[in-house]
Amino acid sequence: MKYRHLRHATGILHYGGLQFLVDPMLAPKESCPPIRNSWNSLKNPRVDLPLDLSSLELPRYCLVTHLHLDHFDEVAKNQLPKDIHLICQPEDAERFEKMGFSRVMPVDGQLTIESVTVSRVPGQHGVGRVAELMGVSSGYVFRAASEPTLYITGDTVFFEGMGATLDECKPGVIIAFGGTAQFSEGDPITLTPDDLLEIHRSAPGAKIICVHMDSINHCRTTRDDLKRFLSLQLPGSESGDSFFVPVDGETLEFR
Repeated sequence: MKYRHLRHATGILHYGGLQFLVDPMLAPKESCPPIRNSWNSLKNPRVDLPLDLSSLELPRYCLVTHLHLDHFDEVAKNQLPKDIHLICQPEDAERFEKMGFSRVMPVDGQLTIESVTVSRVPGQHGVGRVAELMGVSSGYVFRAASEPTLYITGDTVFFEGMGATLDECKPGVIIAFGGTAQFSEGDPITLTPDDLLEIHRSAPGAKIICVHMDSINHCRTTRDDLKRFLSLQLPGSESGDSFFVPVDGETLEFR
């Protein structure tokens, strides 16, 4: 598999001979308002995409983990071809159809796409009342012959269901949505550095690609913060062997 990180949760995944655009947030830098009830008033996205959209050859498939604006924005809604194969959670399917997308592929349990099997697994987008307000957020497990099992966490905190997913699917690679996204009050709604460390302890053989940082105003953990944390928490080469923190535009490949 190969993953090209673009920005935040947006990337291009090459897996099982197919290509997937993941969570397209395509708006220009600072063209959108800050996330409401955040701890600062900075405009979003915080940085530009590392490429010109006109130069991007769109994959045939698009995975949208959930329908929050930092994972599928107005630019994506307006610029993606309406016949793109759009993979999503069942709760979002009707909204995509109302946007005019004609090939919506909700994952209710498991979906087979040519040589690739995609399974939906639970996420928990926060704690308590905040999680209820954030709505349904899913993770996705990809499997294909001659590929490492891939787990895309989606927006979630570490919770019992994630531990069960790691035990069951035993991923070789994890794309983890970190950043410690948080409102001005309440607990984080995405993975914290401690959560990422817990993922590593639960799946010590997995390669963990850490994304969802340095792009949206309510994410408290930066890439540099995370790297410092991991270097202090993990001995020797364990941090570099297990964790990957790509810059925007960087490509990672695993076999």
